[in-house]
Amino acid sequence: MNLFPFTLFYKKIIISYQVTKKRFKLLYFSIIITFSLAACEEQPLPDLTFQQRELADTLYLEKISVLRPQWDSICDAQFDSLVRAAVDSLILVRKEEEARLRARIQQEQQ
Repeated sequence: MNLFPFTLFYKKIIISYQVTKKRFKLLYFSIIITFSLAACEEQPLPDLTFQQRELADTLYLEKISVLRPQWDSICDAQFDSLVRAAVDSLILVRKEEEARLRARIQQEQQ
């Protein structure tokens, strides 16, 4: 039995598969790039009716009234450490400033 036609058939399938695979990769990356570029555009704000705006405002005010006490408690808990860090930073800046001034005065006296 001659297998030559059979092997040619398989070679054609393998070659077409490789070409299809390359085309698939190219198509895949093209789609990814297209969607990535489209995603970078700034979307226009939707037009809302008066009722929709009123609903959005109501929902916002309800949620903010729940969140505000949590934010205040977080702020109160972190306040001391934030003040301490700011004071330490100011002291460090002032010490560096003082060192520069002392060095400049010493240089001028020589």
